[in-house]
Amino acid sequence: MESSAPTPFLAGFSTSVYQSSGHDQSNWGEWCQQRNWFGGRTVAGGQQCGVSCDFWNLYEVDIANAAQLGANAFRLSLEWSRIEPVPGYWDPLAIQRYHDILACLDKQVINRVYVGWKGVMIEVMYKLTPMLTLHHFVHPSWFEKQGGFSESRNIPDFVNFATFAFRTFGDKVKHWVTFNEPALASFAGKVAGIFPPGHVLRFRSAARHLANMLEAHARAYSAIRELPGSKAAQIGIVHNFFWFEPRRGDWLRPWYVQSLCSVLNDLWANRLVLDFLSSGSFSSKPFSWLPGVSYSSPGGKPGCDFIGINYYSRAVLDWKLTPTCQPGETMTDMPYGLHATGIRKALDYFRPLGIPFYLTELGVADRGDAVRRRMVETYMPEVEAALRDGYDVRGMLYWSLTDNFEWQEGFNMKACCRLSLASDAHPGVMPFLRPVLGCVLALSLGTLALGSWTPASFPNPKKDVAACGRGVPSNICDPDGLLTKAEADRVEGVVKDIREGVDPFKRRKCGDGLEGYMVAVALMQSMSVPAGTTPGAAARAFAKRVHDDWAVGSAACNNGVVLLLAMEERQVYISTGKGAKSALPNDHVQAIIEAAKPTLRKGLTGEAVYRMAGVDWLGVGIFGAFAAFLGHGMWRRRQRRRGYRDCKRMLDKIKREQDRLRTQEWSRPESARPRRRAVLRQRARAATGAEGEEANAATAKRKPVTLRCGHTFCEPCLDQWVEGHTNCPVCRRDLEGEPAPAPTGKQETATSSATAQEQARQEREEVINADLAFRLHMLQRMYPWYLTDSMIWGWTREARERGTFDWAQTREFQLRDPAAVAQHEASGASGFGASFGGGSSLGGGGGGGSW
Repeated sequence: MESSAPTPFLAGFSTSVYQSSGHDQSNWGEWCQQRNWFGGRTVAGGQQCGVSCDFWNLYEVDIANAAQLGANAFRLSLEWSRIEPVPGYWDPLAIQRYHDILACLDKQVINRVYVGWKGVMIEVMYKLTPMLTLHHFVHPSWFEKQGGFSESRNIPDFVNFATFAFRTFGDKVKHWVTFNEPALASFAGKVAGIFPPGHVLRFRSAARHLANMLEAHARAYSAIRELPGSKAAQIGIVHNFFWFEPRRGDWLRPWYVQSLCSVLNDLWANRLVLDFLSSGSFSSKPFSWLPGVSYSSPGGKPGCDFIGINYYSRAVLDWKLTPTCQPGETMTDMPYGLHATGIRKALDYFRPLGIPFYLTELGVADRGDAVRRRMVETYMPEVEAALRDGYDVRGMLYWSLTDNFEWQEGFNMKACCRLSLASDAHPGVMPFLRPVLGCVLALSLGTLALGSWTPASFPNPKKDVAACGRGVPSNICDPDGLLTKAEADRVEGVVKDIREGVDPFKRRKCGDGLEGYMVAVALMQSMSVPAGTTPGAAARAFAKRVHDDWAVGSAACNNGVVLLLAMEERQVYISTGKGAKSALPNDHVQAIIEAAKPTLRKGLTGEAVYRMAGVDWLGVGIFGAFAAFLGHGMWRRRQRRRGYRDCKRMLDKIKREQDRLRTQEWSRPESARPRRRAVLRQRARAATGAEGEEANAATAKRKPVTLRCGHTFCEPCLDQWVEGHTNCPVCRRDLEGEPAPAPTGKQETATSSATAQEQARQEREEVINADLAFRLHMLQRMYPWYLTDSMIWGWTREARERGTFDWAQTREFQLRDPAAVAQHEASGASGFGASFGGGSSLGGGGGGGSW
């Protein structure tokens, strides 16, 4: 479900009210006082949760500390056992306490945020956005005695609680989580025996338990959607992504280690959760000798607006089946080591769902804090890289703000960023973690609320020069300072070239002469969204108003284009004048927006916009005008120029070799043995006749030799190849056997011969085209900033249709020339004094979208 409300990047903390406050009238409250299946303590050392760090009474202190660290979000659990201690009775005191907690989160506070890892500290004002989890492993004792989620008949009890919670708190909370880690709850409670109900090796029961929890999610989602006020709500589920693998490099690596890891991976149920969310069904069969469990939801595919990922690491087992870590990794206090790259693996695994991600828990257990520092230094860049690479990650929450009760480990595991014991009500802040959230917040330009612009208050870059941030008349208005001067200069330079028709841009007929298109850029941190209006509609109205107020485009042909970006609302809109609409129809604009969404989600960093620069607006590459928007500091000019030059050289080499291959003048020396030279030359003469004789007699002149398969080589190259091969270097056809007999005319007709030749030609063309696509994709991996998918697709299509491709005249590639970028920067430094020209949005079009 698409929400109409803005979705800023959330960065903050996750916590569980039970883990930080306790409550004895719950399944975990009773479990802590029991013995496990072999008579041992259910919690290490027989510890009890008690009141833990007493968040229930000290929530104001904890929330203030979260704000001090720069958080703008706070995830907490809504404890069912407190809200409904007995069936049908809703505790007014517990409900009021949650109202108080949510009101405290809603206070507007001044946060001191560090921008960047070692950047300066700035003060901004915003509220902490709550994310409520309905079930975080804990439920009422009465529900557990009914069988809990082991029994499908109990699902309506949870749905009833979920709907009551939304009716009570729905006006204060947008982000809702139905279940925290249902797969882990099923595995730990039914297979490992370390969570209630404490069953061991009940594999089929674990699958049914998971099916009931996932079905409860589906029904709760549907029930909430039927309630008033649910349209703006975002309802998701949280999964702990974890896997098992053998230790690498062991001198002894028996088969049973890999086998056990495979079984454990099936039991952990990453796949089952993905299958259910994708289709509403799953099938579990971890052992061939044990009957499996299949489940299909009566309602089909469940609703789910986002997937929360809890990621800590993965398990590594040695030959003794002892938990360890891979060579070179750092072990934590938990039985696994740090593994930062698993964040990307988790995102890739659930990416097919096509819904946004929230990293709802990242953290580490470390008593000494040295490993925690290492975790921050390795995991946070992975989060940043995921954002820059276009993953739709909407938030990152650190586990946890305070030390608390870590389930079967009790208080032994210190997984938080606060220096505290369970009895310490006012723990101290770890200084090195202070900039963490500020850095993550800064990854998204929509995080810092610096005021909202209205169309009436937004300045005009031709008149309000100082307010637009350029200091000179310009086509760019950036009042919130989202661009550096160099970045704005480069954009301005390209805008001038488009207007003046500087190659590769073209002028078009306008009135009695030729004119280039007029492009204006409006950037803002936040735009005002009137009540009852969606952000998309507000962006459209804003862009049209700016288009009219600024009079962008020529009065004669109304050929103006306005590009608007509102960062906090994640809105982009392109407004076209009537004269520009003919070259840029609305469906083309919408296609451009859809293609740009993945890169816009990166926060509009430099490389993200460079990837968008390939879209060819109006046949003049207008999006190229925005190519150098941000991130110039990440590019060193010398490296850019050398890389672009090398990329051009490789493209030219690929083109030459492709052309020769298509004309059978392809030469590709490799290796081969001398004793086979005579055989291959004989076969070549048999295939080429007199031409082959001349070629063999003119070795010194390097004339071509054509093999019987049709491929041609110079003789020195062929001699080198036959040092160790008996086949053609291109098609790999064996050349040592006798040549195929020539057609007699009696066994086959001329028509069948022509058909066979045409089929062979088509097969050869397909091989050549596949070779071109493969080599271009490999080159793209080497030079991702200069080559895009659209370029490769266009070149391969051109080669298939025309027999060659002209990369040098591709505008999209030309716009990435660092020399051209530098020229644009120099050209734009003086601004753009020419007036906008008297155009308007009347009769025009446009399109937009949210990223």
